[in-house]
Amino acid sequence: MGIGLYPVTDDLKDELPELSTALSSQFEPDAFLSEAIEDFGKVCAKLKDTSITASEREEWAHIKSELVNELRRLAKRNLRNASDLGYRNDRQRPKQRSRKRAKPASG
Repeated sequence: MGIGLYPVTDDLKDELPELSTALSSQFEPDAFLSEAIEDFGKVCAKLKDTSITASEREEWAHIKSELVNELRRLAKRNLRNASDLGYRNDRQRPKQRSRKRAKPASG
């Protein structure tokens, strides 16, 4: 299942619900965000693997927490950039003048 430009898994929605807002406001793909989301999916798959040892699970859990922090940082950056872009676009748009119609000459 995906929102916008990025595949958003249930694991990602559960861990970072605020990220869906950032992803839905994206106008252009972000390579760093795409890579972090892909890595997060891989880590979640590793953690679901019942054949890994406790020490491996601990390592993957640590990597997951680092990825969560990175995803939060990227989401905040993307939200900030999107709002900055909106602000700049509003300032650059020329204001439209309202045209007043001339009153017809009365008889």
